[in-house]
Amino acid sequence: MAESAERARARGGYAAAASALERAAELTPEPTLRARRLLMAAQAAMYAGHPQWVSEISGRVGDLTEDARLRAEASLLGGWALGVTLRHEEALTLLLGVAEATAASAPELALGALSTAATSVYNSGMPFHRAELRRIGALIDTADDPAGLAWSAAVIDPHHQRARLLGLLKDALAVVSEDSLGDLTALDGAAWILDETEQAVRMLGRTLDVIRRAGSAGTNATITQTLALALFENGSWTAAQDAADEAFWMATEAGADNVTLGSCILQATLRALRGTMRPRGSRPWKPYGAWICAGP
Repeated sequence: MAESAERARARGGYAAAASALERAAELTPEPTLRARRLLMAAQAAMYAGHPQWVSEISGRVGDLTEDARLRAEASLLGGWALGVTLRHEEALTLLLGVAEATAASAPELALGALSTAATSVYNSGMPFHRAELRRIGALIDTADDPAGLAWSAAVIDPHHQRARLLGLLKDALAVVSEDSLGDLTALDGAAWILDETEQAVRMLGRTLDVIRRAGSAGTNATITQTLALALFENGSWTAAQDAADEAFWMATEAGADNVTLGSCILQATLRALRGTMRPRGSRPWKPYGAWICAGP
């Protein structure tokens, strides 16, 4: 089954793998095994960047099993979907709960939940959530996930202990595998949030190459938008505009609301800085989608 899903991913990307795994789950009579296959399908759908699909698949796991580990994994995936669709409070309630509940029994799962929560913590900007990230992080043995540690530590406080944070980033980069898309995206985010802008641009470009080879359009939207922000901060405004426009259309198709909104804001900012905002009542020019957020 795993080999069949991998062949599907190689032919058509993560979305094809998710479909194959979901079909395999539907044909599996034993509930626990069906739940495991649904989790694999939901993870593939996450890498494909389809939050509504992830939410629907992961939401079926709880009806199939009482296994605490499987239910926690489903909650992690559901929390990711909530965050991508801008439901940050709900995402954090779910993800931080998983991280704290599994801190001792399954530290790798706990840190996965914590690093996923870090994105919503960053987007929310609330000091309380950063404090919770720090508190729960102190309960988790982070030795086996240097990428997750680097990302979550950077979100907690990117402005202090800079030498330590850059050391965590360097250590994680030394051992990261190009096969681990989650680790690559976490480290890209850490480099960007730590204002290592030129390094972030290089890293994000490398990750995009990996993603495109893997056929993961939805995750491509998230990384492309982060690249657009890094290019903007680096002064490469034309390249930032192109990347933001690409991210907008991919995110619109995938239902990644956080990227859709972020792209609109960045494109409006770029036009304002260039003095090219559209006069009220005039005909819009491309990229038209940005006017959904930017307005006249």
